[in-house]
Amino acid sequence: AMTLNAAIRVALRDNALGLVIDRAPHRGIMGMEAVAENFENWGNANDWEVCARIAYQNIEIRGSGGGFFRKLYAQFLREANLPQLAETMQEIANEWSAFAQLLKRIANEKDAALFADASRAIRRLAMREENFWGRVLDLE
Repeated sequence: AMTLNAAIRVALRDNALGLVIDRAPHRGIMGMEAVAENFENWGNANDWEVCARIAYQNIEIRGSGGGFFRKLYAQFLREANLPQLAETMQEIANEWSAFAQLLKRIANEKDAALFADASRAIRRLAMREENFWGRVLDLE
C-alpha cells in the first residue's frame, strides 16, 4: 500500500502534468494564455459587463474558496507539510483574487478599456503557475 506522503506526491505530480505538460489549448497554462490573448475582445461582446461580473464571481465567490480554488490548494499544501509550495500557492491565490477584483471593477465602472490590464494580469498568472507547477515536477 502507498503511504499518504507518497500518494500526495503522486497527486501533485498528476495535477502538475495536467496543467503544464498536457498541451490542450483550452486547459491549464495554455488555457490561461488563450484567455489572455482573447481578453481584449471581451469588450466587444454585447454583455461584457455581465461576463466580467460572472468571471469575478467564479474566481472569488461561487464555491471556489476564493482565489480560484488556489486558497484551498494552499491549505492542502500546508497540511501536506510542503510549506514553501504552500506559501507560493498562497501568493498565487492572492494574485487570482486581485485579478477577480479587477474584473469586478470592470463591471462596476463599466470600463472595457481595463480588459487590457486583465489580459496582462492573466498572462502574469500563467507565468507564475507554470513556474510553480514546474517546481512541483522537480520535487524528488
